[in-house]
Amino acid sequence: MKVNWPTLRKFITDTNLYNFVNYFDIVTGLYVWISYQNENFSTILESGTVNWEDFNNNFKLKAILKNDINEDGISISKSRHVMYGRFFRAQFVLITTSTKVHNDETGYFVIKLIDENGNETNNENEAIKTCIDFSTPFTYELYGDGIEMIDEFVSGEIILSTVLNPDLDNLLVGKKPLIINKVIVKCQEPIFKSATIPGEIPEKIQDQQTNCLRTIIQHPKGAHLRCQIEIQYYA
Repeated sequence: MKVNWPTLRKFITDTNLYNFVNYFDIVTGLYVWISYQNENFSTILESGTVNWEDFNNNFKLKAILKNDINEDGISISKSRHVMYGRFFRAQFVLITTSTKVHNDETGYFVIKLIDENGNETNNENEAIKTCIDFSTPFTYELYGDGIEMIDEFVSGEIILSTVLNPDLDNLLVGKKPLIINKVIVKCQEPIFKSATIPGEIPEKIQDQQTNCLRTIIQHPKGAHLRCQIEIQYYA
């Protein structure tokens, strides 16, 4: 339910639910929401406005579902509240790089191949990146994502990146990196990264799909290597 900031502010203060406040940094300001008794209440605060300043000065430090990194680059610890009625899920999918072969049966995963010019291709011999998109038809709370190599690779490098909403450059939530250019140095080295963004990932914001998590595997051209992708979330 979309409400204005004065209404949401009063609800938060009257019920003392400061630590249930969630927010995204968006291009034009902040997207703020609270989940309470299976209902979402949300608003958008434009940068520089009185409401935006009020949130930053009086609510932002009390909101717990936000970036895990302080401005000085030091990791911080925090509590995490999960919306009532949601359960933890660890979902795995086995893929083969340079192909669209996978064992997913949910329909939540889509594989794309990218050539050295940055274009999508169906030619396995030209693929230098294999992108695995995870997107659900519901809102979820992201905990983390990771990868494990199953096959040995004898030459070249395997580089892993993950990003939330890879196709949203100038829209509401934009790109949110989770893992950036991590070099995998050996077979079966587990790579896992807890979420570094607000925990809840809305399915849509103003009719824009906003819960696509992309795992990007950069590999030697045409390499066929089996990998296991893991997504941990609450739904």
